[in-house]
Amino acid sequence: QIIRAARQQPMTEAFYIEDDNFGMNHMRMEGVARGIIQAKQNKSLDEEIKFFCQLRAESLTKKTLEIMSAAGFDRVSLGIESFAPHVLDELTKSGSKSGSKTAQKWRDRLDMILHHGKLTPSMFMILFTPESTVADIKLTLDGSVRSEEHTSELQSH
Repeated sequence: QIIRAARQQPMTEAFYIEDDNFGMNHMRMEGVARGIIQAKQNKSLDEEIKFFCQLRAESLTKKTLEIMSAAGFDRVSLGIESFAPHVLDELTKSGSKSGSKTAQKWRDRLDMILHHGKLTPSMFMILFTPESTVADIKLTLDGSVRSEEHTSELQSH
């Protein structure tokens, strides 16, 4: 589908994959990325075409990031939701009372992307919920700002 779309629009510079299912399975993400690499190698796709996508933070691996980067992905949007365990518990992300574990896992995934160096993350955030406290909002904002500061620092080097 990507090759067909690129042929129909030869001036295409980038594709944004906005498919909730794309980011649920790292094997699928890697398969698509390998197909893109192959299409670029056999000249079915222009080497300069970039890719952006949405990902589920919990399905991301270092291997997947490497393959996606090689394919031309340079921006990934993560559904982080919140860095506040209380908010994650309220939303029942990953089960009742597992908010701290989920928040740490998402910080780890974000750090994985930030330290990759070739990929820029963006995030989908839930700033607050009806039961949120000021401390919950501060945790989420601090996590977001930290990632933005790190991204800016990497880009300046």
